[in-house]
Amino acid sequence: MPPDIVPPSRTTPPDPFPASDAPVKNSTSTAAAEDLRALCETLVTHAPADDVAEFVTEQLPEPHSAMILACVLQMTDTDDGARFWWQYAAGGGQAAAAYCL
Repeated sequence: MPPDIVPPSRTTPPDPFPASDAPVKNSTSTAAAEDLRALCETLVTHAPADDVAEFVTEQLPEPHSAMILACVLQMTDTDDGARFWWQYAAGGGQAAAAYCL
């Protein structure tokens, strides 16, 4: 080996997650996700059909209908879309939408 080249100190890279330091799911965020899903299921299940029908209008959708849409999107793992409609509904005075955010 030429004198200007430093030989590697290890032949294999270190394990970024040794068994004792393996990442663990945060139980708080898991519980929050389960609570959010339960809330969404409840809101969607108990939403009258008239409320959902008011979403499709010639103007801006009703905030309550937007909140129901956000819950449906959340239950289908479309987080970004759900967040948008929760923000819309929260801005329209829906406290439950603000809670979901």
